[in-house]
Amino acid sequence: MPFAVSLLAAAAAAQQGIDADYTAKIREYTTEKYFLTELVDHLPTSATVPTPEKVLGYVVGAPNKLTYSKDIYSYMRALEKASPRVKVFSIGRTEENREMLLVAISDAANLTRLDELRRNTALLADPRTISEKDALALAASTVRHFHQHPFA
Repeated sequence: MPFAVSLLAAAAAAQQGIDADYTAKIREYTTEKYFLTELVDHLPTSATVPTPEKVLGYVVGAPNKLTYSKDIYSYMRALEKASPRVKVFSIGRTEENREMLLVAISDAANLTRLDELRRNTALLADPRTISEKDALALAASTVRHFHQHPFA
């Protein structure tokens, strides 16, 4: 599996430029090399999606700078505004009355199908409700996803 992950990361990097300054800061601020993988050791460039530094004013993980959940939420909402591939749901409050978010990141078409995908997954999860033939057909047309529906 790690080989497949590195192939995916290499393919993604080949298709999209890398923000060299941000990537240098990630590597400088990371305390141990084993925390860096092909999935987190760089930041791709985007003309439309803002970096955390652009929204928050600093690189997340910078020395002596703690990022609070409200700041992360601010960044997630900025991503939602900038990209049709991000959907943010408020799913309730914590015991300390802080907001909790669920963030779905996918193809824009998949995000419009979240309710359908949830129903399909529920059907596939209980073999008593669906025949094997129907389950195979449904599985073939259902995008694999992992999320908790905010209103479940």
